[in-house]
Amino acid sequence: MLDDLGHRLSAAGLAVEEDRACAEERRVEGLIRCVDPDGHRLEFFYGPHVPKRPFVSPRGVRFVTGDLGLGHVFFFVTDLGAAKEFYLGTLGFRLSDTIEFHGRKVHFLHVNPRHHSLAFVQNEELAPALGHFMLEVDDIDDVGRTLDEVDSRGVTLTETLGRHTNDRAISFFMKNPSGSEVEYGYDGRLVDDTTWRVANYDATSLWGHHRDRPESAGVH
Repeated sequence: MLDDLGHRLSAAGLAVEEDRACAEERRVEGLIRCVDPDGHRLEFFYGPHVPKRPFVSPRGVRFVTGDLGLGHVFFFVTDLGAAKEFYLGTLGFRLSDTIEFHGRKVHFLHVNPRHHSLAFVQNEELAPALGHFMLEVDDIDDVGRTLDEVDSRGVTLTETLGRHTNDRAISFFMKNPSGSEVEYGYDGRLVDDTTWRVANYDATSLWGHHRDRPESAGVH
């Protein structure tokens, strides 16, 4: 399947590179990479190494990953049409829903039952950039305990605790050392493609997710 994907990417006019050194570093059997229309580097692989002992967080936190993947990422893009053609057309992501936000439409895409693995919005005021990535835990109390850690360690909170309209996750946002943000949450919605219907929401959150600091202005 990785070879098939490589051929499909090449047929779409993308430069595809097989990277053995990167595969060894990632501890996978095979890996190819390319860039998306905005220059974000993407890696595709098969055969991940599965350790005898699973990962255990130093704080005992359990993350919702496995077949659902890491969580999700949110991009700012410069050409919404090109992004949709690449991710929905070439790569075969499926549209979960959209949110109208300050005159712009945020698109949420899935590749497995997780409500979205990728979201993006066009923003002419910003260069192509990673807005945030999301980590999901399996206990609401771990969200609260981590929020306490954020406060005690002086980490910049960029969005207060809240619940999203579309994926229903309860989460908060914080600044990371790279300058983008981390969404840390619980209870994300799952998609059943046999019954799912795409919807368009007029708000990002049912409650909370307040952005009080001027430097944290953006779209989520």
